[in-house]
Amino acid sequence: MAKTKELSKDTRNKIVDLHQAGKTESAIGKQLGVKKSTVGAIIRKWKTYKTTVNLPRSGAPRKISPRGVKMITRMVSKNPRTTRGDLLNDLQRAGTKVTKASISNTLRRQGLKSCSARRVPLLKPVYVRARLKFAREHLDDPEEDWENVIWSDETKIELFGKNSTCRVWRRKNAELHPKNTIPTVKHGGGNIMLWGCFSAKGPGRLIRVKERMNEAMYREILSKNLLPSARALKMKCGWVFQHDHDPKHTARATKEWLRKKHFKVLEWPSQSPDLNPIENLWRELKIRVAQRQPKNITALEEICMEEWAKLPATSNLGCLGENQESWPLDHMGQPPVAQATSEEGINGVGRNWEGSRELRVAEDTAVSKADKGAAEEGMQLVGQRRVLQRRMWKLVVQRRMWKLVVQRMAWQLVVQKRTWKLVVQRRTWNLVVQRMAWQMAGRRRSRQLVGRRKK
Repeated sequence: MAKTKELSKDTRNKIVDLHQAGKTESAIGKQLGVKKSTVGAIIRKWKTYKTTVNLPRSGAPRKISPRGVKMITRMVSKNPRTTRGDLLNDLQRAGTKVTKASISNTLRRQGLKSCSARRVPLLKPVYVRARLKFAREHLDDPEEDWENVIWSDETKIELFGKNSTCRVWRRKNAELHPKNTIPTVKHGGGNIMLWGCFSAKGPGRLIRVKERMNEAMYREILSKNLLPSARALKMKCGWVFQHDHDPKHTARATKEWLRKKHFKVLEWPSQSPDLNPIENLWRELKIRVAQRQPKNITALEEICMEEWAKLPATSNLGCLGENQESWPLDHMGQPPVAQATSEEGINGVGRNWEGSRELRVAEDTAVSKADKGAAEEGMQLVGQRRVLQRRMWKLVVQRRMWKLVVQRMAWQLVVQKRTWKLVVQRRTWNLVVQRMAWQMAGRRRSRQLVGRRKK
């Protein structure tokens, strides 16, 4: 029976009014053209719930029972790397057959969502305690103290490295089109090592480390670039220098040199690159360099210097706020440095960087338009070559498949031919046997006739 149309709210109210007026269910149904059973159901609903509107429906029952929900939630909480396939197999062994989508929906209702695991430094218990101690010691430091810190670090930038991700809008089977691809080469096509520093007042000096750095070279870099950077940034008296626990930084000769120069060094916990706000600056630099698409190591170095000089020189301390998620938590489960950063500074830096990014991209596009045009033509040729190779491989595969089909058909014909030969031979033998039987029967009758004549 087909599903009938739901009655309107006015019709339901009329049914209730007529019932209150004393009319029977049959009379109400005839007057309004509604079935008697429908009228009775609406009147019973009104008597029970004092309303005629639709009540919340329970919907289809859950396939996973409450006990099954507790089981998979407990398994995921115990081992977050459990896959949906493992949970599916466990439920099937328990007698519940569901799909992976049902498992995802069930866990999502429990507040659990599948996410990519973040990569963090490997921390030993001693490192965790050191990070927590550092956070608690600087929990109540005012913003002025952080503005008086010069942050430093080294980084490696590759010529064709994975410095940034890129999403494209493309059609189906157009993933290999040159416009939809990012060219890569083995080992990044070469790289350069950079040392740089910055403070809340702007970026300091950036230099290229052309040889393998040791403690003597590191001291030479500091002597030639640290003090000039502090003077250029107009740091206040008593500014603090920060560097990590690299062996070159913690060498006895380096510590002695810093002590003689009367540099105040910030105590830094080991295995804590995520605490250094300069990592955000390195990421911004790598993204800008990738947009410029340098062709060789020399161009890579020049572009790095140009983009470093273009970095905004206002409220760079706002970068510190982007790293708060990776700071160790205090006993209340909150980031201890939350009070040591300025929300206005963070928002200001975000707006400043995002607002100037489009302008810089437009300038870079205008400057390197000719080079990019030649590169695009080359990449188009490479893409066309890949498409042709792909089609040739398809033709080769099809040819081999046809060969297999022909061979199979040939073997089938051979088998059929041999089968027919066996059938013909069998029939021939049957005829021979029948002929011999008839001959023997004729001889036997002849003998019988000869014996009768003799009698």
